[in-house]
Amino acid sequence: MLSVGKIFAGGGWRYLIDAVAGGGEDYYLADVARGEAPGRWGGRAASPELGLAGEVTPEQMERVYGLLVHPTEPVELGRSASVFRPLAERIEAALAAHVAKVRRDWVTREAGLVADGLGPVELEAEEVVYRAQAETDWAEREALLRRRGERRSVAGFDLTFSPPLFRIRDKGAYAE
Repeated sequence: MLSVGKIFAGGGWRYLIDAVAGGGEDYYLADVARGEAPGRWGGRAASPELGLAGEVTPEQMERVYGLLVHPTEPVELGRSASVFRPLAERIEAALAAHVAKVRRDWVTREAGLVADGLGPVELEAEEVVYRAQAETDWAEREALLRRRGERRSVAGFDLTFSPPLFRIRDKGAYAE
């Protein structure tokens, strides 16, 4: 079975060091004691192009996945990670843009209604309906932004291969 996890730019790689490759005694050392090997660099790009060989070190992980730079040289790997504004700032900016658009659109609509001969009472009724729809539109937009939550750049992927669990029928036990 293959599990795919995202390694987020910045500090997302620390999970691999803390929980898997270094400090997570309950997680990693128990597996090493059972014979699992420590993390090692592999693949065509690791050795000839990046100079990575042997066991993975926290310093290499930080440079490659955290800073997105060469592990030993001051050279960027690919493009820099995108930096996203916090959710609160994105909502505030979206609200300001929404309010400005509602004002502009109402001025245009109001001018058209006046040109069509609507009086003050009808005009006020139209504005109430228009503003109610604008509030509904904003509520939907804000809910969408909140559902999407904070945005983070992905620096890489953690691929974990695991054998499937199966049940041995004769013994009535599960094996891994």
